[in-house]
Amino acid sequence: MSGVDNEETMKENPFGNLMAKELSGTCGTMSLDPAGEEIAALVEQAQKHSCAVVGTYNGMTRKGQLELIHALVAGGVPTAVVAMWNPYDLEDLPESVWAIAAFEYSTESIRASAKVLR
Repeated sequence: MSGVDNEETMKENPFGNLMAKELSGTCGTMSLDPAGEEIAALVEQAQKHSCAVVGTYNGMTRKGQLELIHALVAGGVPTAVVAMWNPYDLEDLPESVWAIAAFEYSTESIRASAKVLR
């Protein structure tokens, strides 16, 4: 069983922490539905790195996640997206975005996604 429906687990950011470890990067954490200043701060953070990997969780209903992805691309940040639950989060993303539908929020799926991205 994964922690996809557990908001407490989501606050710990297992996706970001494990992805950063697997890809030798750093981790930024977004709220479940980021907006305005939060998106701007995350884009600014990402612009200091070679790329960004975003894990979405029901981004189709939490549109801020998708707005962040569009803002990263508009800011010139090479971006990969891992849909941790709903593969429909990957619809209508800019063509330059690398996209993986993981379908779950387990340690194994995060590690597998990192392996694909490597």
